[in-house]
Formats: sequence, C-alpha cells, structure tokens
Amino acid sequence: MKLLQKKKDITLHILTIFIILVFFYSHPAAAANIYPSAGWHTSTPEEQGMNSKIIADMLEWIHVNNRDVHDFMPFIEDCK
Repeated sequence: MKLLQKKKDITLHILTIFIILVFFYSHPAAAANIYPSAGWHTSTPEEQGMNSKIIADMLEWIHVNNRDVHDFMPFIEDCK
C-alpha cells in the first residue's frame, strides 16, 4: 500500500512540475522597447524620394479640417 501511495505522490509531483513549465512557456516574454531611440536612422522626406510638400499639405488639411490626429511618423522599411 505504501508503494502505491509513493507512486501516486511521485506522479502528482511530476504532473505539477509539468503544469508549471507549460504555464511559464505558454506566456510570451515581455516585448522589447521598440520606441525611437538614438540608434534610429533619420532623414528628410526628399532623401527618401518623398515630396515634403505633399506631407505639409496633408498636415495642413488635418489642421484645417479639425481631424483628430495626434501623431504622424512616416517610416520606410528596408532603408539603408
């Protein structure tokens, strides 16, 4: 009888450890800070082949038409 109880205890401990490991591995790690930093590359719209007048016109339109825009940050993927 003691052997059976000991096997149940070991099984319960193993199951508990397994559940704890599954719980910790199922939650994603905290996201890295991706906000702008000193390491980000910056350039003018013209340096990226964009027309800054179009951007200025857009910002003016937003202001004149009272649009609820708080931020505007154009970005270009794969910039070098």
